[in-house]
Amino acid sequence: MSKYLKKSVLLFGLGGTLIAAFQNFTGATLPSRELRMQAGEQKILMQTSQGPRTFSIFVPPNYSQNFYKKNSLLLAFHGGEGTGENLMAQLGSLKTLAIKNQMIVVYPDGLYKNWADGRGVTEPDVNGINDVKFVRELISFLKTKFFISSTQIYAMGMSNGGIFSHRLACEASDIFAAIGSDVGPMATNILSSCQPKEPVSVVAIQGLDDPLIPYVGGYNTNPLTKNLGDGGSFASWNQTFTNWKADNGCLGEPQVSYLPLKVQDGTSIQKWRYNYSQCRNMAEVDYYLVKGMGHVWPPGAPPLKLQGNTSGNIDATQVFVDFFMSHKKTYRQLEFQSEVHFFHQVGQLERLGWSVARGQNAGYLNYGPYVEVGANKTQALFYMMIDNHQGIPCAYNPRNCSLSMIPANEPVANLDIYDATSGEILASKQIKRRDFAASRTYQALTLPFSSVGRENHLIEFRVYSYGSASLNVDGVIVK
Repeated sequence: MSKYLKKSVLLFGLGGTLIAAFQNFTGATLPSRELRMQAGEQKILMQTSQGPRTFSIFVPPNYSQNFYKKNSLLLAFHGGEGTGENLMAQLGSLKTLAIKNQMIVVYPDGLYKNWADGRGVTEPDVNGINDVKFVRELISFLKTKFFISSTQIYAMGMSNGGIFSHRLACEASDIFAAIGSDVGPMATNILSSCQPKEPVSVVAIQGLDDPLIPYVGGYNTNPLTKNLGDGGSFASWNQTFTNWKADNGCLGEPQVSYLPLKVQDGTSIQKWRYNYSQCRNMAEVDYYLVKGMGHVWPPGAPPLKLQGNTSGNIDATQVFVDFFMSHKKTYRQLEFQSEVHFFHQVGQLERLGWSVARGQNAGYLNYGPYVEVGANKTQALFYMMIDNHQGIPCAYNPRNCSLSMIPANEPVANLDIYDATSGEILASKQIKRRDFAASRTYQALTLPFSSVGRENHLIEFRVYSYGSASLNVDGVIVK
C-alpha cells in the first residue's frame, strides 16, 4: 500500500485523530470545506478524484462579480517541504499586486509537502500522484465559484514548485497563458517528453551560485547540500531556455541585456529573451541569470544559510506578475491591439487606438503582427472609426468647391489579410465612407478568410489608409 493510500485511510477512518492525520498528510490544519465567494484569505478542503486536497486562497477586495469583466487567476506553488499557507505569508507583496491587477491568488498544498514535478524522486512522483490532474480539477472548481478569465490563468513557483510549473506548461498548455519559475529549471525527464499543444509564455530566474540546483544541469554534487532536497536530475538553464524557444516556435537570436544595479550586494543580472514578435501566438520566453545568488526567492532572505545569498537587484514576485499581466491566452480568439501588437507607416497613437488625419500621407495605418492563427480561423474583425461616413461638405474641400461634397462612396482605406510566409493575399476589401454605419463610433468591419493549411504561416492583418479620411483603428479580432 502506498504512503498516499495509508494516509488516506488515516484521514477517513480515525475520527478522533482526523486533524492530526491531515496535518501529517498536507502540512496544514484542517480547513473549511466551503469556499466562500468573498474577499479575503481562506483555507479550503476540496475533494478530488485522487482524494482530499487543500489550498489557501486570497481574493482581492476589488474582485469582479461581473461575467463581462472576469478575474485573472494565479496559482502559486510552494517549494519542497513547504505549504501554501506559508508561501502566502512569505509573499506578502503578492497581495498588493493581486489587488492592483484584480487577480485571485491560490496557494495549493502539495501532498507530502511536495509536487510531482517529473524528476521521479519526490514522494508524489514515487507514489503515482497526478498533480497535473489535481490542478485541472482545482481550476474547474474555482470556475464554479468565481468569474475567471480563461485567457488569464497563470502558474508560478520556487524550486520544486517552479519545476512543477514547467511541467504544467508542458502538459496543461491548453489552460495556462504563462508560467514563472524561480530557481527551478525543467526536470530532465520532462525535457525530453515536453510537447505542449499550444504556446505558453515562460519567465524564469536562476541563481548562478545555487548550491542545490546547478545552473549547468545534472545532479547536485555539492558535498554540503547534496543530501538536502529530493535530488534527481535537472536540465540546465540553457536547455530549459532552448526547449521553450523550440516549443514556442521562436525564431532568430535571443536578445541579451544586463539589468541596471539597484544595490551593490555582489549580484548582477543578465537577461535572455525571445519577444512576442519572434514566437508563435505572441508567446515570450524570458530568462534572468543572477550572478552571486543562491537558492532563494529574491529579494527575500533564505531560511538556511546553506541556500546561499539573495539578490536585492531583482524582485521575483514583481517580475513574474508584470510578465503575466502582459500575456493572455490567445487560442480561443486572437485579439490584437493597434498600439501594442501592430507596426505603423503613418498615423499616431491616440487614447482610442492608432489614428490618421485626413490629408496625411497614404500608407499602412496597421501592418503585422506576423503571427500563426491556427487552422480554424474564418474571419477578421477590424475595429475602426471614421470622422464622417456620409461625405464631407464643400467647406472642408476648398480646392474642389464645384462639388457640393466629397461623396459617401469615396474610398478611404483598404483592408487585407496577408500570408507573409507564402507571399499571398488571402483576402482584401476596399473600404468606403458609406461602409461605416455611423461617424465617430467604433464598429467592426468584417473580412472573411480561411486559415486552413496555414497553421505554421505568419499572418498579417493590414489597414492601408489613402489619406482621404480621418480614421482610427482600435484593433483586430480573429475568429
